[in-house]
Amino acid sequence: MEDFFGCRYMHSIYDTSKETFVHFDGAIRGYDSDLYFERIDQNMTDFGKRSEYTKLFRIDGKLELKNWKSLVTNYMQDNPLIYEYFGITKPKSELDKEPENRSLIQQLVPHSMNKSDGIKLLISYHNRNEAYKDISHSVSIYDVININGEDKSILEDEVIEVKKALNRLGKELVIKDDTLYGNCKDEYWNIPCIFHGNEDPNEDIQVTLLALSNIFKRMIERGLETIVSYTVSWNIEDKEVRVSCLGHIENLYNWINKFPTIPVDRDGLKKWLDNQKTYLNNTFEECIDKPLVQDICQFDGVLYLKRKIVSEEFNLEPFTDENGLCYRFSIPEKESEKYKEIVNGNIKPVMFYILKKATCSVSNQDYHKSPHSKILDDNVHMIVNELEGLSFYWSDKPIL
Repeated sequence: MEDFFGCRYMHSIYDTSKETFVHFDGAIRGYDSDLYFERIDQNMTDFGKRSEYTKLFRIDGKLELKNWKSLVTNYMQDNPLIYEYFGITKPKSELDKEPENRSLIQQLVPHSMNKSDGIKLLISYHNRNEAYKDISHSVSIYDVININGEDKSILEDEVIEVKKALNRLGKELVIKDDTLYGNCKDEYWNIPCIFHGNEDPNEDIQVTLLALSNIFKRMIERGLETIVSYTVSWNIEDKEVRVSCLGHIENLYNWINKFPTIPVDRDGLKKWLDNQKTYLNNTFEECIDKPLVQDICQFDGVLYLKRKIVSEEFNLEPFTDENGLCYRFSIPEKESEKYKEIVNGNIKPVMFYILKKATCSVSNQDYHKSPHSKILDDNVHMIVNELEGLSFYWSDKPIL
């Protein structure tokens, strides 16, 4: 409901004879826009109870001061007046925290991750998505690149492999016609959010996971060490649910085979999440700082590997020789110790470009339209005919 304003309320009773709180409850009072603007101009006691009232919880009995404070700050979280009332500084969320003494790799490759770092899982709820109704598989979140002052939608080129994998399972992945495709020469891969718009998306989600599993299996067989993020989404009642995952392809492959589907109803999803907690805790060692949550968690509910561009201070210059496209760059003077991981080759610049034209090595068709796949098939590769927008990003996993 767009014309609705929900306001959190709390109520407490303090027993002065016992010197403790003995009651606490939390509720939501809802107003339409007219009532809301009338309400904010009056004291609550003068306005009366003209609202849509829903009590969320109630606690009766002895409630120690520290527990009362904890209830207040958690129930009213993100309200700065609460912290002002208690005379304390509002704590930063995990997304706002900036760690001290970041290592060079955390600065230049904040998304750095290995097989031993397990799997990251994020679930988020958003306004119901009506943009792709009755379409089984659609890319619903695009990256944006600015070209000559104009914003363009762009995806990492390997999304075409997902499209081909789904096509082999009888499904079509819908991607906007004017989408640009970027290619980054490292072993990180952001698969965009795939929204499942059918009334009952259970089977469609299962097919998506199978398609991803087929891709990961072939990549593992080729000895790749790629780190992948992917997101699947669908509507539950009045909300869109996004389940975003990040990890090494072998970990993701094993995980999908263990859980080949995701329940699409609210209760089933809760049970599924409980199972994920058990599985992830029993399978992997705790890893909370690699990568840091604020470096991979986006506010649209997607885990995303955000690369850092090589800045001008390194004077990077591309050139062509008998080995093809190469580059040279320099370390800022007197800072070789600071940049020793670059000097030692642990962090390297990798090429990124926008793919203008590519051909399938087998069919000689436009690679994006060819039925052959460089991942799913043997002896197939993509021939890059034309590119633009060449730039360079830092990586600890360049493709050699």
